[in-house]
Amino acid sequence: NMRRYIFLHPDWHNELHDDCVIDGFADVFLDLAGDLSRKIFVKDMLAQAMSSSQGPRFGYNLKQYSVKSRDRQDSLPQDELSKQIAMAWANILRNKNESLKPRQGLYDVMDTYPDSAEASAICDGMGSPMDHVCDALAAEFRARHGPEAFPVAHDDSETLKIMTN
Repeated sequence: NMRRYIFLHPDWHNELHDDCVIDGFADVFLDLAGDLSRKIFVKDMLAQAMSSSQGPRFGYNLKQYSVKSRDRQDSLPQDELSKQIAMAWANILRNKNESLKPRQGLYDVMDTYPDSAEASAICDGMGSPMDHVCDALAAEFRARHGPEAFPVAHDDSETLKIMTN
């Protein structure tokens, strides 16, 4: 059953070719409506299926994470999951020659779901590994809004008033 064990389906990456980014650190399943969205796999086995608004929107297969418990189900601490998500995106967005789809997807999720696990992981990420993630998101912002656009927080009405007057 692909819902619990990815390794039982050796051709899964062919079926998901446009909706999956395969990386040595983690695979990210980009289809927000797909069967693998909002699920966390560790080494091809389901570890968590999340439905809260603070959970991940994409699906992830964490290839480098070591589970401490024999029972993988619901075994990832939230802080560790956040680190794994941040590192997955840091690895995926490091390659500037890749498709723009991952960058666009991450931007959309952070814009639409500001309390998602992806938004928290990227915002809480520390140090230089996250620099190119921020650069990629800034490039996506400029691509959508033009090179002269300036981002304003949704609740920053005073700055918005100054800029639009």
